[in-house]
Amino acid sequence: MNKRKTEIKKTAKAIIPALAVILTLSTGSLHLIGSADDEQQKVTKIWKAGISDYGQDSGEEVIETQPLTQSVTEKKTVLTQAVTKAQTKPVTQKVTEAINTAVSKVTTGKVTAAKTTAAITKTTTTATTVTAKAKDKKVYDIPYDPSYKDESTTEKVVPVKREPKPELESGTFLFTTYGYGHGVGMSQNGANFNATYGGMNYREILDHYYTNAVMKKDPDAENRIVTAGGVTGTVLEVVSGVVFNEMCDVMNPEAMKAQAVAAYTHILNKDCQDPWLRPQPYSEVPEYVVNAVKQVLGEYLCYKDEPIDAIFDSSSGGATASSRDIYGGDIPYLRSVGEKFDKELDPNYGVYYTMTKDEVANFLVSTYGVELTDDPAQWITVFEGDGGYSKEVFICGDERVRGSDFTDALGFPTAKFTVEYKE
Repeated sequence: MNKRKTEIKKTAKAIIPALAVILTLSTGSLHLIGSADDEQQKVTKIWKAGISDYGQDSGEEVIETQPLTQSVTEKKTVLTQAVTKAQTKPVTQKVTEAINTAVSKVTTGKVTAAKTTAAITKTTTTATTVTAKAKDKKVYDIPYDPSYKDESTTEKVVPVKREPKPELESGTFLFTTYGYGHGVGMSQNGANFNATYGGMNYREILDHYYTNAVMKKDPDAENRIVTAGGVTGTVLEVVSGVVFNEMCDVMNPEAMKAQAVAAYTHILNKDCQDPWLRPQPYSEVPEYVVNAVKQVLGEYLCYKDEPIDAIFDSSSGGATASSRDIYGGDIPYLRSVGEKFDKELDPNYGVYYTMTKDEVANFLVSTYGVELTDDPAQWITVFEGDGGYSKEVFICGDERVRGSDFTDALGFPTAKFTVEYKE
């Protein structure tokens, strides 16, 4: 109810949506409809992810209907007649205030016929039809397979033991990394934690990581032949091999199902051409894994009716990265999301690396050819992007490099890191 009141207040501030509200009274129900925004943002083609240019929809929301009170119902004819008499003229601030007042009172069912008529007849704007835009479908909007069994749990969290932060000697750098991998898309450890400790099923996991994506099902998946990493076979054989290679057989089955959907989506997106998606031989895949894959066989994720690039990595260190900060393209379904359990459970959260001043100096000079300043504390400046990942690194205030390129050169497992120096 509070959400509905908030939306009503927002709608009352716009003249055309307000008139649309009044027009719909003739149906006996009140609809509050947001205005459409057709502006699209151009997004850039990105390296690795292989995504074509996409636009973004504004995604207006339709508020559920609510029956009018009897007193308002009796006056709806008066309202409708008043609107049809409106003339096309500039709208003044006074008129706008009158419309806002009328709409506000209609939504609470307290307006009288006399007050409503007076307010509406003051308007000089012709009402135009506002078309409601339906919400984007979520991944749970298609039926579950009859064989599906929710195997998520809510086990008690027992934090892992971590190494204490090292005490630095003078002239030493300390780098602390968070996560393992590029950080974009689904975190495999995060999926397992969410399924095991958060009670999330595979669809909820996918909806968490691939925002704005919609799930579909390939009706011919059982008979289709696909290839991944040079291995060709049925969808069940190849996807089962990928899941086993990526997760072994130790993760929660709901995480495996999410991995299976992501793997098949990735195969469709890459047209079987990604050499990094490597399956284990099907003959070596445990029945436990195969059964999980069977429950979601053929399901895949789409954006604008095309299979998404459902990339994934090992762990995200407290939050995933947005594609724009790692690869340079702003992909609507690859946006940063938070991770609830990483800080307590992920072994890759907070790993320490120490380097002497001379080691860092040699690395910076040999890799980037910079002239070092007298203050080592100013040699490396990190500019964070979404989720805390290093979007850019400034070296000696002169050289500017992408954060993921910098950490790759250092040999770190992730672009999410902090740095400190002790004099």
